[in-house]
Amino acid sequence: KMGRWGDGRWGDGEMGRWGDGEDLESDAQLPEIRSPKLKVRNVDELVFGSEEVDLSAVEQIVDVGQLRAIGSAITYIQQHYLNGRRTVAEIVDSVMADLAASKLDILTEYPQGDLMMFRSFELAAVVNRLRSLEIR
Repeated sequence: KMGRWGDGRWGDGEMGRWGDGEDLESDAQLPEIRSPKLKVRNVDELVFGSEEVDLSAVEQIVDVGQLRAIGSAITYIQQHYLNGRRTVAEIVDSVMADLAASKLDILTEYPQGDLMMFRSFELAAVVNRLRSLEIR
């Protein structure tokens, strides 16, 4: 089973959970969560608030724009899919389906010209390296 994501560094208190395989009938039940501060340091390091994610072993990420988009996708996941009832694979598949339908503009509040498309396994690789993701 997948456990909680976060220790309070990511939002305003109530944190979501990575799934346990059950579906949620309505995403309207999700709490409003503030976006974390996102900072990209080259293609091998992403910073969310106070958490640094080392991506030096993820050779498939070749451009800073991809990493910015992945960081925005993780924020998007937190706001739309992090509910304790979906698995990581289901969440990644849902995000990729949303991107196929609406492009990268859905990841941010307003269109940004510095985001580049990424693949699902690159998103999963970054999520896998989040220390705040607790797995049971």
